[in-house]
Amino acid sequence: MRKSISVAFFSLVSTLMVLGIVLMGASEWVLFKNYFAKDRYETLDQVVGVTQRTAQYLVQQAELPEGDELDALSTKLEIIGESAEAYLFFTDNDGRVMIASSPDKLESLTVPEEMMEKIDASGADYYHVFGTLGGMLDGKSYITVSEMRNENGQPSGYLFLCSSGEQLTQFKQQFWSNFLLSACVMLLCASILTKILMRQLTDPLQKVTDAAQRFGGGDLSVRVEEWKAKARQPTLPAPSTAWQTTSR
Repeated sequence: MRKSISVAFFSLVSTLMVLGIVLMGASEWVLFKNYFAKDRYETLDQVVGVTQRTAQYLVQQAELPEGDELDALSTKLEIIGESAEAYLFFTDNDGRVMIASSPDKLESLTVPEEMMEKIDASGADYYHVFGTLGGMLDGKSYITVSEMRNENGQPSGYLFLCSSGEQLTQFKQQFWSNFLLSACVMLLCASILTKILMRQLTDPLQKVTDAAQRFGGGDLSVRVEEWKAKARQPTLPAPSTAWQTTSR
């Protein structure tokens, strides 16, 4: 009986501990992931205005500069991107890339049509998405998309600011490794405490079981020591001598 009670108690405590650790880990990961994404998007949004003012050629739908002027513009865009730990590129209204700060990170020079439809349908000043833009980028990134307009207020293209998701991957690996170590320590401590508690709980039950077995075998004198004192009824005090004398 002691074994069955111990196993049941330990199984219950272990199950609750594991479920609690899993729930805590999942909730913390969701919170950290959302915070990380929010921080990246806020940073990218702040860079949008500076980038558009730097690339006035594209905002006004003028022809791209050539030669040294184009190299200077590309350098400026690259510096802006690096300051925000990101890279950027401009497209026309159809999603064709006009200029990019890091062309090597682009697998294609055209944004997929379905992505352009989602951007147009959002109607937001800044469209946020995490992914590869339908395979256009060489890896998953946090992406902020902003529509550009010329002096007449007409759409002139789109600005894409991308921040690599490698930092999230590295953070994920570090988070789960640290969390796994903490969880193992918690389970070890819980196992030790559970063993101590089980012994305190099962010892009295085992004595009751042994007493019941002996009683069933015909031994009517058996008692459970821990409960003897509690089971005794209080005895009445003996009559005093003075009371006895008076009653006579």
